[in-house]
Amino acid sequence: MLRSIVSSIEFEKFQRNWSEKNSMKRFPMGRVVGREPF
Repeated sequence: MLRSIVSSIEFEKFQRNWSEKNSMKRFPMGRVVGREPF
C-alpha cells in the first residue's frame, strides 16, 4: 500500500519534470521570463 503511494508520487514528479523540459524546449524565452522572481 505505502509503496504504491510512493511510486505514484515519484511517477507524478517524473511526469512534471518531463513536461517542464518539453515546454522549455518549445518556449525557451517564455519559461525563463516566467521563472524570474520579478
